[in-house]
Amino acid sequence: MLMLITLLNDGTLISIGYDYVKPSKMPERWNFVALFCIAGVLGAVACASSLLLLWAALDSNNPSGLFAGVGIPPIEYGK
Repeated sequence: MLMLITLLNDGTLISIGYDYVKPSKMPERWNFVALFCIAGVLGAVACASSLLLLWAALDSNNPSGLFAGVGIPPIEYGK
């Protein structure tokens, strides 16, 4: 996992380092409405996918659950 994070980080830095964009004479203006809408959607998707995975893991002992349907063995809880 650490290698994947490092590789993705290096790819971003290389793409920024070789950027050939010409700067404009006037300062750029942020479009905050679009920025907050996109950030809200991405945050909601990340939260929903985390909650869905938590629900599936907690329901893994159910024989008709999502994990059993895919063939993943149930998760044992610490005692």
